[in-house]
Amino acid sequence: MRYFTSFLLIVLALQTTISLAQPYKAIYVFGDSLSDTGRIYQLTGGKIPTSPPYSAGRFSNGQVWVEYLAEKLQLSYNASTNFAWGGAETGSSALPQGLQLQVSNYLRTSPQADTTGLYFVWAGSNDFFSVGSNATDDDIQQIATNMRTAVEKLHNAGARYIVVINVPDLGLTPAGQAENTTGKFTDIIVRYNAELYAQLEALGYPIAYVDIFTTLRNLITTPDNAGLSNLTTECLQEDTLQVCDAPDTYLFWDRKHPTTIVHNIIAEQVVKSIQQSSYALDTGVLHLPLVSISNDNGEISRFNVDLQALSDRQALTFAVTQLTPIINNTTLASTSTYSATTGTVTIPAVYVNDALCNAVLTAVPDPTLITFTVTTVSCE
Repeated sequence: MRYFTSFLLIVLALQTTISLAQPYKAIYVFGDSLSDTGRIYQLTGGKIPTSPPYSAGRFSNGQVWVEYLAEKLQLSYNASTNFAWGGAETGSSALPQGLQLQVSNYLRTSPQADTTGLYFVWAGSNDFFSVGSNATDDDIQQIATNMRTAVEKLHNAGARYIVVINVPDLGLTPAGQAENTTGKFTDIIVRYNAELYAQLEALGYPIAYVDIFTTLRNLITTPDNAGLSNLTTECLQEDTLQVCDAPDTYLFWDRKHPTTIVHNIIAEQVVKSIQQSSYALDTGVLHLPLVSISNDNGEISRFNVDLQALSDRQALTFAVTQLTPIINNTTLASTSTYSATTGTVTIPAVYVNDALCNAVLTAVPDPTLITFTVTTVSCE
């Protein structure tokens, strides 16, 4: 075990090579037109979707979320590891390739999953557009089971980092509004997302769950935060291919798909769900996405915590700057623990650039701040 002075040496050595702290080296995607960056386009010889006005085979007016995500993670986007097909459902259809076939075909050529890869599973919207407000409980159960099955296949092949994105509120889309006059279509999606979450939680291993349903609804209630003004109609008239004057003010590009500005917001939401514990050398921020706090009675609460390094202390000391309660654990981060009995925070995994470390912090008295000093640290 190396102690505090070793940690300072690590920090100094890494200062000149600041990068995003993460274990991910590649992105793999399985899904539908919300993720497709050209498979249907190539298959149809560039006819679907019509580009322009669609953006080079994407079902939007620009980059889609996975391309923005790659930029945010400082990774190169690789279209060959995006297996999503426009029009895909969660079953095993051959054309367009359904979710089950996408995963099976990938595992046929790569039976051992990439242990440093981020695996995304996002499908279901087309299933529900097919059945609309007539979806039954059996439909909901089957679509959720299809999603879980895809996740299980990837996990069993060795995938460590799996992210599932739920279905947005299709009742708000221009294509779904007619099905949602009584709110029934929205209610179906709510029930499905709850079933999906329950099935994934029952698997018993870490899976990030991205709640895009809530993200979309938040854009409806607070559109000014994203600069949006048109929240109900589509920018592109698909019959005439006429494009609106200001696409970046529209939530919807066409009747089913969001604009590229919304795809960027989706990517930002995904980043929050996949963040690992990290120490940013340039800002001095120690970010702990998941901290389990136990009190003297054994009661456990979970929080997302940020701490700021204090430059006016002799020892490496951090002050808590943000403490957000977590209702459900939907992240990929390892759980750090705080014991009220000992006053210590145990961090099993924290990334300092590419170095994976573990550390223990100990609370120190302070009349105005919640502060901790680093007492032990070890890095690979």
